[in-house]
Amino acid sequence: MKPLQLTISGFGPYAGETTLDLAALGERGIYLITGDTGAGKTTIFDAIIFALYGEASGTNRDASMMRSKYADEDTPTFVDLTFLYSGKEYRIRRNPEYLRPKKRGKKADGTVELTKERAEAELTMPDGEVITGAKVVTERVETLIGLSKNQFSQVAMIAQGDFLKLLLAPTTERAKIFRDIFKTGPYLKFQEKLKEKAGELKQSYEDLTKSNHQYLSGIRYSEESEWADAVRNLQENSTLYTTAETEELIGRVIDEDLKTKDEYEGQQTELAKCQETVNQTLGKAREQKKAAEQKDAAEEALKRLEAGLGEVENRYKAEMDKAQERESLARSILVEEENLKQYDELEGLLNKERTLERNLVSAVKVIENSNSAEEAAGRELKHLEEEKNSLEDADVLYQKTVADQEQCANRMSQLAQLGRSLKRWKVEQSSLGQIQATYYTANVEYGRRKAEYDTMEKAYFDEQAGILAQQLISGQPCPVCGSLEHPVPAILTEHAPDKEALEHQKQVVEQARQEVDRISQDAGQKAGVLETMKEQIVDSGKLLLEMDGTVEEIQEALDKAWAEAEGLKKELAEAEAVLKKKAARKNEIQKQIPELQRKQKEASEAKSAAQQQAAAMEAEQKAVKEQIQRSREKLTWPDKAQAVTYVRSLNQKKKALDEALEQARKALEEQNRRREGYRSTMKALEQQLDQAEPLDVEALELENRQLTEQLQRVVKGLAEVSGRISENQRTLNLLKRQGKELEQVERQYVMWDELSRTANGRMSGEKQKVMLETYVQMSYFDRILTKANRRLLVMSGGQYELMRRKEANNFQSQSGLEMDVVDHYNGSIRSVKTLSGGESFQASLSLALGLSDEIQSSAGGIRLDTMFVDEGFGSLDEESLNQAIKALNDLSEGNRLVGIISHVAELKERIDKQIVVTKEKSGGSRVQILS
Repeated sequence: MKPLQLTISGFGPYAGETTLDLAALGERGIYLITGDTGAGKTTIFDAIIFALYGEASGTNRDASMMRSKYADEDTPTFVDLTFLYSGKEYRIRRNPEYLRPKKRGKKADGTVELTKERAEAELTMPDGEVITGAKVVTERVETLIGLSKNQFSQVAMIAQGDFLKLLLAPTTERAKIFRDIFKTGPYLKFQEKLKEKAGELKQSYEDLTKSNHQYLSGIRYSEESEWADAVRNLQENSTLYTTAETEELIGRVIDEDLKTKDEYEGQQTELAKCQETVNQTLGKAREQKKAAEQKDAAEEALKRLEAGLGEVENRYKAEMDKAQERESLARSILVEEENLKQYDELEGLLNKERTLERNLVSAVKVIENSNSAEEAAGRELKHLEEEKNSLEDADVLYQKTVADQEQCANRMSQLAQLGRSLKRWKVEQSSLGQIQATYYTANVEYGRRKAEYDTMEKAYFDEQAGILAQQLISGQPCPVCGSLEHPVPAILTEHAPDKEALEHQKQVVEQARQEVDRISQDAGQKAGVLETMKEQIVDSGKLLLEMDGTVEEIQEALDKAWAEAEGLKKELAEAEAVLKKKAARKNEIQKQIPELQRKQKEASEAKSAAQQQAAAMEAEQKAVKEQIQRSREKLTWPDKAQAVTYVRSLNQKKKALDEALEQARKALEEQNRRREGYRSTMKALEQQLDQAEPLDVEALELENRQLTEQLQRVVKGLAEVSGRISENQRTLNLLKRQGKELEQVERQYVMWDELSRTANGRMSGEKQKVMLETYVQMSYFDRILTKANRRLLVMSGGQYELMRRKEANNFQSQSGLEMDVVDHYNGSIRSVKTLSGGESFQASLSLALGLSDEIQSSAGGIRLDTMFVDEGFGSLDEESLNQAIKALNDLSEGNRLVGIISHVAELKERIDKQIVVTKEKSGGSRVQILS
């Protein structure tokens, strides 16, 4: 990539627009970028980087900070770069995001209002295709050149501070630098993945080991067991036992408990049989005791029963003597129940009377409502008729208003057309003014060019005269005038133009004249168009505004007419809305009148019908009241409810007498049944006791309790030993299953830990701690040093050569990218940190150039035709400076340009091609190319 032309505007220290013709520096060789401190030497490279990638070259410079503080408000900030790549020409124009004044003036308080200028980029391809968008252009540049911004900066811009840092950096820092350059990050991630995997397996192994210890802590045993001490020792020091020993010990504890379980089960069976025999005998003894108690209880109950039997018999006889009273109540109930039917007839008459009363009230209410509805409908009809008469002409007025609106709209359309014509006339008039101003400028330029040409022509002919004057010899005739004397011969001028320059200036003057003629012709055509437009505007003014005046007067009359038309339009719209509502109301009234007339007639008819119904109901109500009076005179009680209450009381008295008789009868029968039951029970129990053998209940119960206690102790012991067996068997099974998993995890952990230690440079006993990523970087580093040494040997006169250190300084630090210097003058190998300032510059510059070559090689053989070296030459003596320039000259072999940014005076004398940057007293900087 070779820059051909660079234009910088409002960028860094460059206030205005500055263009550098970099093609003037030639195809190859060294050139110097020099000038005042802070004038903007490095900014030239910043501008190239920004044009290509949208970023500045250094880490301390941001693209958004590139707006020049010296630039005028109207000066834009941008970079325009034309460059050559693979024989094809490309052009990029890019501007950063920055704040600029708005074009529409200031705020109300007089301060300048700012707006943000967005970052934009435009790439013009060799075939004319234009690519836009900052991000898209950057991606296309990276694809085209094959380098990212960081790679391009390290390859094309060699800054002293950066490559000195690379020279003196330890392995860890140098690894970070190479990681960014050669993209070795995936190897580091692979190392971390291995370390992470080994850590996970280690954690799994430790978790399984802890789990095993927890299982061992759950082993249960009897304190009397012969293996108790061994189990306690296992639980306290599990690591001293192998898996087989652990399983064998748990098996022995289980076998011992199985024998104990068998003993407990035999004891349980024997005790259960004994207890079953005792329980059978005890049951018979308890039955004998219960039978004796039951016999005594039956004798006592029989005595109490026979003592109260006479009272029950007397109560039954007394109830039987009330038979006559019960018969009298039954006859009275029959009579009263027959009379209840007459009360039902009376209740029907009373209900009919209440119904007639309710219906009569409803009929009166219907009469009142119908009368009110009839009167209301009459009033509403009268009101609507009056309103209808007042709206008689609403339709006609509405139609007239609509027609007036159409006329108003047509006039406003014509006025708007006239307004647009006036606006176009003003625009064209402004355009004519611009053309006239352009004509004035072009004419002045033509005059200036013509004057320059005249001056050059005079100088040219004066020069011809001077040439002739040099050939004049006193006493010989002049070839022009023939005079033999030559008192005032013409003198040759220092800067007289040649014929080719004069012809070129003549063409420039002719082009300027043609431009003046073209602009003059454009102005004439524009004036003709304006005159035609003016005539059309005046004709339209006569037709629409009825006036004959200037364009300005027509504009004033148009504004007035437009305001009047808008006022009329508003009035007509308001009138239309009002009249439209009135017409709608009239139609609505015409629909409401027939409906009201129908309602009035219906209300009148409903009132008449209700009056007839009311009269009929009043007559029927009078007849029903007379029937009610006759029925009440025949009955004992005022109403049926009291008669029913009386009948219910008679039934209750009779029912009470019947229930008392039945209870007395049942009580007598129950007493007789219970007496016979007691007698039968006593007889059966006497026979049972006479036939049974006497037994001691208390002795049998004591024996049963003793057997139960013995059996409980045996069951408890059996449960304990069974629980231990079950738990220990489960623990043994878990240990066997987990032992296989633990063995497998341990094998994997050993393998992955070995891989992790190897990849991360942590092999125990190895002094050389080289990580996998570092090992990959070492191959790059060796190639870099090979390329660097070709230049360092030249710069140092064959004294110094860089080499990668083969052995680490200690067993702790990471190594592999340490660097020493070989001194061929004395055969010593020492640290690069022992080099002097000038020697460090030579070594670091060589290293940077080697890195640059390797980056280009690893990026697919990319070659940049332009490079920059920034400072550091001031630390070199004269011989070292000669050697450095020789190495850079070798670097520029082929078609490569190498730019050196430096203040060193000796370089100004040795290097002819220069870019000189100078600070202006008024602010900003200017650039001059010396080729």
